[in-house]
Amino acid sequence: MFVVVEHVAWEHLGEWTRALEARGVAARRLRLYAGDSLPSPAGLPDCIGVVVLGGPMNVHEEDKYP
Repeated sequence: MFVVVEHVAWEHLGEWTRALEARGVAARRLRLYAGDSLPSPAGLPDCIGVVVLGGPMNVHEEDKYP
């Protein structure tokens, strides 16, 4: 299983989705914008990789994007 970290609703895996599905690899989406939290590594025993998607935020905008 891949973990996909989404920061905003309009970002997604795009072509990665088909590539993972073709190989029988599931993706678990973590929607931080919707209140999902990052699990501890122990909570992801089947994780083989992490994809962290982008968004409009910049490093100096912590007040807008905590």
